[in-house]
Amino acid sequence: MSRRHYMEKPRLATVHADTSRGACVFRRLLPLAVASVMWISASANAGDVLIVRGGKSCPDAAERRFADKTASLVGGWLDAAGVRTRLVDEDALSYAALSTAGAVVLPYNPHPPREHVAWYRAIAGKGKRLLVFYSSDAELAAAMGFRLGKYESVPVSGRWSEVRFRDTAPPNLPDGFMQRSRSLRPVHPVRRDAAVIADWVSDSGRLSGAPAIAESASGFWMTHILLDDGDREAKTAMLLGLLSRCDSSVLRSAAQKAVSELPGLAGKGNFQAVSSMLIRESAASGTTRAVSAGLTRAATVMAERDRAWNEARFGDVLARQRELGRLLQDAYGLACSGVRPEIRGVWDQTGLGLYPGDWDRTCRELAALGVTDLFVNLLGGGWARYDSRVLPASAVVREAGSQLVPCVKAAAKRGMRVHVWKYCWNMEGATDHFVGKMRAAGRLQQSASGREVAWLNPALPENVALEAESLVEAVRMAPVAGVHLDYIRYPESGSSRSEADRALFEKWLGAPVPGWPAAVAGGQMAVTYRKWRAGNISDAVAAISSAVRRASPGVKVSAAVFGKYPSCVDSVGQDWPLWVGRGDVDFVCPMNYAQDINAFRDLVLAQVRLPGCEGRILPGIGVTANESRLGAVDVVDQVRIVRQIGLPGYVFFDLDNVLAREVLPVLSAGGASR
Repeated sequence: MSRRHYMEKPRLATVHADTSRGACVFRRLLPLAVASVMWISASANAGDVLIVRGGKSCPDAAERRFADKTASLVGGWLDAAGVRTRLVDEDALSYAALSTAGAVVLPYNPHPPREHVAWYRAIAGKGKRLLVFYSSDAELAAAMGFRLGKYESVPVSGRWSEVRFRDTAPPNLPDGFMQRSRSLRPVHPVRRDAAVIADWVSDSGRLSGAPAIAESASGFWMTHILLDDGDREAKTAMLLGLLSRCDSSVLRSAAQKAVSELPGLAGKGNFQAVSSMLIRESAASGTTRAVSAGLTRAATVMAERDRAWNEARFGDVLARQRELGRLLQDAYGLACSGVRPEIRGVWDQTGLGLYPGDWDRTCRELAALGVTDLFVNLLGGGWARYDSRVLPASAVVREAGSQLVPCVKAAAKRGMRVHVWKYCWNMEGATDHFVGKMRAAGRLQQSASGREVAWLNPALPENVALEAESLVEAVRMAPVAGVHLDYIRYPESGSSRSEADRALFEKWLGAPVPGWPAAVAGGQMAVTYRKWRAGNISDAVAAISSAVRRASPGVKVSAAVFGKYPSCVDSVGQDWPLWVGRGDVDFVCPMNYAQDINAFRDLVLAQVRLPGCEGRILPGIGVTANESRLGAVDVVDQVRIVRQIGLPGYVFFDLDNVLAREVLPVLSAGGASR
C-alpha cells in the first residue's frame, strides 16, 4: 500500500467532479456505502497493547508526571482508534504481563531498571517486538540491535520538524508526520537485521541527518517522544502501522472500529443525515455545488472503505477512513463558510511564527488560510523579543534574531495586521539579574503570607511607566496595527499584601488600616480593598493606552481578558467592561476557552450584553488551550456562534501545527474570510 504524506492530503478545492450531477450521484452511491458496512467478526482478537507508564525510570516526581502524561497520550490515541490497551505502572510491571501482551510500548521510560531490561531482552528473544520512544538506556538499545548516540538539542525548533519514512519502511504507514522536536537521543543500527526507516526533516524540507525511527527484529525505536503538537491523524496511523508489525490483530481492530463510525463529524448523525444537513447549510453560503461534489467523492470513498473491509484489506480500510474524514470535515467547513468579511486573529505565543527565522513563509501560509490579524507575543514584564532599549532582550534574540520588524514587514506584504502582544507585570522568562534589580527596588508583589510573587506591582507608578514605555518603543520601531495587553490583572486574590501596598492603600483610603494584612482579607474592608486593586489595573490601562496613542495615533489598543465577568473584578482586579466603556481599549478578547459548545455560547452572549461591549468583543477560541482541545469541526461550530451573534471576528489560541494544518484549512475551505 502506498503511503500518503500529510502535505498531500486531498482537500475539497482539488476535488474534480461533475458538480451538476453531484447530488444525484451521491444518492446513487449512498445505498452501496451503507449496505456494505460490516460489524461482524466478533471472534477476532483485539490488539492487546501493553503500555508501560514510566515510574522507576524517572529520576523525580516531575519526570514521573511527564511520563504519565506521555503514556496517557499514546494510550488515548490507540483507544480512540479501537485498539485494546493495558496501561501498567512500571513499578508494578511483571515478566508475566510482558510475555502475554500482543505488543509492548515504552512511551517514555528513560532509565528502566536492569531487571526490566533483562525482561525486554528475553521477550525480544522469543519473537515479541517492542516500540520504544526516547530512552536513554544504552543496554536496552543494544538489546534491540542499536547503539545509543549522544543527547542533542536545539534552542529554537525547526531543525527537527517532520518525520519522513524511507521507501524501505514497512507497509501501512503514512509518508510522514509533523512534529517540532527540540531534543532527541539518536540510535544507530549495529545488527544486520537493524536499519533506519525514517529520518528527521527540517523546516526547509531538507534531511537533517538525524535518524527518527529505526527497526530491528526486536522492534522499533523513535529518537524522541510523541508530542501532542498536531498531525494526530498521521501519528496515530504511524502507531497502528508499527504496532501491526508487532501484533497483526492491531490493524483489524482499528479497521473494525473504522467501518462502524462516520469520521470527522462525531455526534452529527449518520452519513445520510450529515449529507442532508450540509446541503441545507450550504444554500446560505452559496457553496451547494462544491459541497455536493465533496459528498459525492465521500460516498465513493466510503464504499471503497467498506469493500476493503469485506476483502480483509485492513490497512486500506484505515487509509480510506482518513480520506473520508478529511472530505467530510472540508464539506462541513465549506457549508458553514462566512458570507461577510471578519477578523480572523491568531495568538502566537512563541513570538516566532510557524518557522523561526522565516516570517515571510509564516505570513504567506496564514494569509492563504484567511488570517487577518496576528497577535504576536513580543514583550513580557522583563524581556523583549527584539532589540529593545527598555527591556532586556530575551534568549530568542540571540538564537533567532530580532522579531518585531521582520514580522511586521512580512505581514504587511500579505495584507495582515500585527498587534504587539505583551505580558504585563509577569516576570516569567526574565533574567535573574533583572528580577533581582526589581526585587531590590521593592517593585515586586507579595502574598498575604509574605511570599514574593514574581510580578511587577501595578500599584507602583514606576511599574506602570515601564509597561507604557516598552509599548511606546514598540509602536515607534515598526508600523504595528495595535498593542495587545495580556496578564493585565493581578495574578490572584491575595497577591498585593506588601507594606508598599499597605502604604498606597492607606493613602488612597485616607486612613490607616490596623491589623494589615488580615484586615483586608474579609468584611467591608476587603470590599473596599478589592475596589482599590481593580482601580489600579484600570488606571494602568488608561495610562498605557494614552501613552501608546500619543506615540502612534490610530494604533488599536486591545486586551486579553477573563471571560467570566464580574467575578474577575474581585478575583484579579480586571474590570474590563469599564475599559471598553471609557474607550481605553478599542476591543477585548475574552478567553472563552470552553470544550462545550453551549458553555461557549453562554459566555459570548453574556459578554455582548454588557453595556458598551456590543461590537467591541472578539471572542478567544481555545483550539489548544489547557481548558479546551478543539477539533476542526468544534472550531467551526464556535465560529458559527460568533457569526450568528454578529460580532466582528474572533481570535484563535494558539499558532501551532494543530491550528495551521488541521483547523484553518477546514475553516478556510470556502475561501478566505476577507
